[in-house]
Amino acid sequence: MRGESGIRPSPKPLLRNNWQLVLVCNSNSVNGAQVTVNGRWHTGDGSDTLYCPTGCSAAYTKVNSDN
Repeated sequence: MRGESGIRPSPKPLLRNNWQLVLVCNSNSVNGAQVTVNGRWHTGDGSDTLYCPTGCSAAYTKVNSDN
């Protein structure tokens, strides 16, 4: 499909108390453009390794929570 990278976000779990790591990346070539990379949803312990796409640099991380 046009305009889609083919990467679909992981579905949000039905139960609460979940968290998801998010990496926000800045484009190295387009000033002000950002890309968001979402990890998987976790309950309790978990880990993700997230990478910025080629041509982008890490800006910051955050955690989404459904609490």
